[in-house]
Amino acid sequence: MQSQFEILNEICRIFYQYSNKFDELTYVYRFNPDEEWVGTRLSTFLNKEKVSFGLSSQNKEAIDDLCSKLHDEMLSHTGGDWRKFILTIDENNEVKTQFIYEIQSCLDDD
Repeated sequence: MQSQFEILNEICRIFYQYSNKFDELTYVYRFNPDEEWVGTRLSTFLNKEKVSFGLSSQNKEAIDDLCSKLHDEMLSHTGGDWRKFILTIDENNEVKTQFIYEIQSCLDDD
């Protein structure tokens, strides 16, 4: 469980590097290993208006790797085989996570 929190903290740390650029953030990571794809979506808001976040490709890759590591860690420790992960940081800097276990299709809306 501790390693799962550490992974989540590292993901948030990357986002918080840009803390002056958003009030709210939603990050969606979803994948389908059978179809061999990964999809992500990042939405950020400043003063209730959607803004571009400008993550570097290096940070995007790091976050994707951390999400994959989080999945593997949860699967090995709890058997939780989620396929979609939603991370939300609100205007009070409170972090919430949601894990969806249904199989994802690249044709689905995320």
